Amino acid sequence: MPMERHTVQFFDGPESLGADVAQYFADGVSAGDQLLLLARPIHVRAVEEGLAALGLSTATLENERRLTLFDVDSTLRGLMCNGRPDRHAFDRLFAAPVRTLAAQGSVRGYGELVDVLAGHGNIRASQELEDLWNELLAATPIQLHCGYTAATFADGRNARAMGSICHQHTHVCTNRSDLLAEWLLSQHTTN
Repeated sequence: MPMERHTVQFFDGPESLGADVAQYFADGVSAGDQLLLLARPIHVRAVEEGLAALGLSTATLENERRLTLFDVDSTLRGLMCNGRPDRHAFDRLFAAPVRTLAAQGSVRGYGELVDVLAGHGNIRASQELEDLWNELLAATPIQLHCGYTAATFADGRNARAMGSICHQHTHVCTNRSDLLAEWLLSQHTTN
């Protein structure tokens, strides 16, 4: 069975996302992985709370240089050019640092830039960014978990994109408490 290296989760709110990403990161800490977190402040807080419930501190992980936090707003500004992700900016912001970390050991990350783009109605840019990540994942052994707000896909204009986004990932993760996400996935995907 191939390793699930590029997973996606559609979530209803920060609580389920925070708990799931915290467990994903706790598993990474146990495995000795470097952690990357690229999330909006509300989701960073949810992950911090989830990690604390598991006995882990993001401050300690950062001090030990096991966790790297990225600011969503500045990263997005540095990545985008004319409404699309710029390949050279992606390489500078993500690919080069990830390759450096991966040369030292295992890396696992959580990111939601794709969700920010989708939430702003730029599904095309979101899918292009997923493609850039897939190119990096093909050449660099890391694990990446992406998160999308389910409500984005309740809009009929975006609903069809849900299936293609699922196909850009090796596995779709769900949380039974995310009722909207579960329903949308049942309606708009074949997984």
